[in-house]
Amino acid sequence: MNAEFLKRVVELTNAERAQRGLDPLTFNPQLAAAAQVHSVNMGMRDFIAHTDPVDRSSAADRVASQGYDYRTVAENVAAGEPTPEQTVQGWMDSPSHRANILSPAVTEIGVGYHFQENDTGNVNFSHYWTQVFGTPMTITTGPNNQASARPETSPSLQPPVEEVAPISDPLPPTPQASGQPPVEEVAPISDPLPPTPQTSGRPEIPAVTPPPTVGVALISEPLAPNNQGFFDLVGTSSVVQLTPGALNGYQFGLRGLAGDDIIIGSTDGELINGNEGRDRIYGTGGNNFLRGGMDDDTIVGADGNDTINGNQGNDVIFGSSGQNLLRGGQGDDSLYGGSGDDVLMGDFGTDVLTGGAGADLFVLRRDTVVGVTNPLEADFITDFNRAEGDRIGLTDGLTENDITYEAIIDLDNNGMNDTVIRIIDTNEILGVVLNINPSDLNGMFVSGSPDILATG
Repeated sequence: MNAEFLKRVVELTNAERAQRGLDPLTFNPQLAAAAQVHSVNMGMRDFIAHTDPVDRSSAADRVASQGYDYRTVAENVAAGEPTPEQTVQGWMDSPSHRANILSPAVTEIGVGYHFQENDTGNVNFSHYWTQVFGTPMTITTGPNNQASARPETSPSLQPPVEEVAPISDPLPPTPQASGQPPVEEVAPISDPLPPTPQTSGRPEIPAVTPPPTVGVALISEPLAPNNQGFFDLVGTSSVVQLTPGALNGYQFGLRGLAGDDIIIGSTDGELINGNEGRDRIYGTGGNNFLRGGMDDDTIVGADGNDTINGNQGNDVIFGSSGQNLLRGGQGDDSLYGGSGDDVLMGDFGTDVLTGGAGADLFVLRRDTVVGVTNPLEADFITDFNRAEGDRIGLTDGLTENDITYEAIIDLDNNGMNDTVIRIIDTNEILGVVLNINPSDLNGMFVSGSPDILATG
């Protein structure tokens, strides 16, 4: 641990907040301890992620283990950058990391840094950084409107605890110019950064890691279905590929169980449910129905018209070609359409929606934004294109007459205006459209229930 490095990260973070009129964050030793534990574990346990693969702890778990009674908690991580200045700048260049740094919902900060000189293994970036942001369960306003913790006076008056899931995925390291070989981006298939909008052209959709070709078990013959109509995988983790006809007779298709599965479809259109675990699901051909399940999953469509639902967890979904329906479900999800006319619906959480080419429909659900008045907590549409016929869907009886859309601060820091969409009656924020002027949205809204909009 380098105390000067940690102090400098706090200074740089507060400088960014001060430029935008936000209150400074107060250093908290409990948050710092949680951050340091995670930085050390990333180096020693060979990973870069928010969830520790050994003990499955989340940022909220680590904060709670240090005795920090939180109302809000969020986290940024990074690897490979050797200085505080480079690390904070990398976070600020990423929309989701920047959102955590500039969030008005947090009041305190802790920083962790671990240097691992002889770094071996698959993840060997030597420098591991963690920022943990928090707001204590109960706060009082002191001098200069600075929030500070105070003891509870009445347990019966405690507000419900709300854990804010980390909305930023790990920041991949920038290759160094010191003679080191370039380092690869860590696990882009499972934890890509939300796309950084460009000053011109279309945001780049992350490359999809292809399915494995070695160690894959083929499922070629249909067996008698279980009493629920599923073909159930067995064991803790499976790597399987279906052959055409393998799921004949299984009304509800294939279902993974508790492990981290890799499931590769056939040229048929199939029903595949990852269920528990961090799964990777590939729909190879046909019109597929793909569902992630309970944890953080990566789901990739194929050439057909696929219906993909991340369900629970923070999921990454790729539509590929075809006319696809992509739904995030619960959690903070990243949805990427393809070359067709896609429907993208983030559902709950703070989601990033990138349609790709084609006339895409971005659905913003009213029932998932109750109480959302901070644009950093709303869904982000990254590549709305009026000329291509993109539209925005409104639900629960909302029409274009019920909303207002206005230019706001440049959230993604690329010099272009962003537009926030609000409900007039409640001032709740439905979503943010990046790199678009409000006038570009005139007449581009359609109304209906989520199911009707999803099916056209």
